[in-house]
Amino acid sequence: MAPGFIPIVGSIEGIVDAAHEPTPFNITMAVIGALPEGGSAAAKVIKGVENSAKEVSATSKTFSSEKKALVDMAKADKRTGITSADMQAYKDLNRDLPDPFPSNKVRGPEAHSSGAPTSQQPHGHVGPVDHIPIQDP
Repeated sequence: MAPGFIPIVGSIEGIVDAAHEPTPFNITMAVIGALPEGGSAAAKVIKGVENSAKEVSATSKTFSSEKKALVDMAKADKRTGITSADMQAYKDLNRDLPDPFPSNKVRGPEAHSSGAPTSQQPHGHVGPVDHIPIQDP
């Protein structure tokens, strides 16, 4: 049985975590873990949720310097608009990155028959930057 699943050992681990890193979360976890029966189960669930949230947070907004430059360019272009050739350049630049965005995250031109007005006009997407207006002459 893993140490965190043994009630007394799990409670001690929570107290040790709180002593080494006295964040409000760790202190709360130590108190919950010290409660009989349900406290240990609740602490495990809460700790699992916190760990999952940390993983998502770490991966969702952390970009390499190359990706960050691509995203920064896209943010600037969202204000002014781009051409279809510019969108193709974004796709080419992304493809050449050491850690490219998935192809479904750098796409366009596209337009949708329903949805917001910005969705109905030709637009592109670059990573987290959505609906970059595409205005061809």
